[in-house]
Amino acid sequence: MPSHQRRYANLVRILLVVTAAGGLFSLALPAHARGTTVNYRRTHSYGFHDEQTNMYYFIVEYRVSKPRRPIWFIMPIERPSHVYFHKIFLYTYDATHGRLQQRAVLRDDVGYGTNIKSSRFVRRDAGIVFSYSRGYIIDKGFLHDVFVVDPCSVEVRPAGSERAVLDTSPLFQQNFGDYQSPFTANPGIVGITELRTTVLAKVSEEDWGLPREW
Repeated sequence: MPSHQRRYANLVRILLVVTAAGGLFSLALPAHARGTTVNYRRTHSYGFHDEQTNMYYFIVEYRVSKPRRPIWFIMPIERPSHVYFHKIFLYTYDATHGRLQQRAVLRDDVGYGTNIKSSRFVRRDAGIVFSYSRGYIIDKGFLHDVFVVDPCSVEVRPAGSERAVLDTSPLFQQNFGDYQSPFTANPGIVGITELRTTVLAKVSEEDWGLPREW
C-alpha cells in the first residue's frame, strides 16, 4: 500500500476510535481518497424521423461535473458534485448527407426532475412539436417544456406563450393528448438505443461540438 494511503487508513482508524470514545469530528477526505475525475455525461432523448426531409430530431442533455470530497461526521456525508456545464440542446441528423448539427439551446438552467428521456415528438401543421419533462408539481401534475421546430428553416421556438406548461394544459393536450405508450408506437419515433447505436453510429465526439476540457 502506498504511504499516502497508509496515512489515510491510519487517520480513519483514529477517527473511529475517537468517535467510539464519545468525540465528534468533521473532516474532508484528502484528494487521493476520492476520485477527482471530471465526468462528461451526454444523455439522449427519443428520436423523431421526418420522412419528408430524411432528418432526425432529438434532444441532448450534456453535463460536465466533478465529484466533491465528502465530509466525515461519524460517517461520510456526500456533497453535490461541482457542475461546470449543464445544458439541453436540440440536434438534427441529416441522414442523406450524414451531417449532425446542434440547432438550439433549449435550456441552460436545468433543474432537478428534468427528464429528456420522457420526450415526445409529433408533426403538426405548425411544424414538428416536441416536449420533455421538467418534473412534477404537487397537486398540479407534470410540467413540460414544449417547442416547435420549422422543418424548412429548422428555427426553434416555444410552442406557446410560455415555454413550460402542465400536462393538463390545452397546448399539451392538443399536441400530445393521444400519444401512445410505448413511445415508439407513435409515428416517426426512434428508440433511444437505436438512435445512438444505429442512426448516430458514425458520428464522432468532435461532431457534437460540446466542451471536453475542464
